[in-house]
Amino acid sequence: VGANPWMPEHAVTGVELAGVGLGRLGWSAGVAENATPDMDDRKDLYGRIEYKLGGMRLDGVEAAAGSAAWRERSLTVGASAWSRRSAILGPTGAHLHDDDFVRAGVDLHALVDDFLLDLVAVRQMHDAPTAKADAGQTVDLALAELTWMVHAAFFPSLRAEVSRLTAADDTDTTWLATLQATAVLRPNVVLRAQGNVGAVGHGDPGFRSAVLALSTAF
Repeated sequence: VGANPWMPEHAVTGVELAGVGLGRLGWSAGVAENATPDMDDRKDLYGRIEYKLGGMRLDGVEAAAGSAAWRERSLTVGASAWSRRSAILGPTGAHLHDDDFVRAGVDLHALVDDFLLDLVAVRQMHDAPTAKADAGQTVDLALAELTWMVHAAFFPSLRAEVSRLTAADDTDTTWLATLQATAVLRPNVVLRAQGNVGAVGHGDPGFRSAVLALSTAF
């Protein structure tokens, strides 16, 4: 968002506490180092809470034996939040001001036998992510994904994503739809076919793409 350099880091130093209460209530909370230079005094704060209805409890109790390990009927509802401060720098590297933001969202994961549904909605609110100290911006994100577990070695999925950036005088919407089929040819060997269609907003033309990937891991 603007000049704010925040992104989920591949690796960051921090400490996290997590646990399960009453068998079905899961929670986590953490403090992480700020990846922005000269912002060591302001740590990132984040947390998550979720509750699972039906199916195997989060502590592993009440598991139901079935013909496939993933099969159950359950609904998990969660909420999460992330708080962070970034330094906004000018063209010469001078510190212009700070941008505080809060990222909060809710999510739902439903499992009905061989069908998995994930829904996510997130709002990210910035105080001043650009060179203008009083120009706030908001990003709304939404995701929906449906997966059909035809077999442990074959599962197609359909996914839709949309994001909308709202500033004082502008709104920009980006969206992406993906149809994907994954086949596990043998342990650690995966073949994936994927087709995408989407648009990046601001009047730019839409795009289509297709990917066929073979991957292996050891």
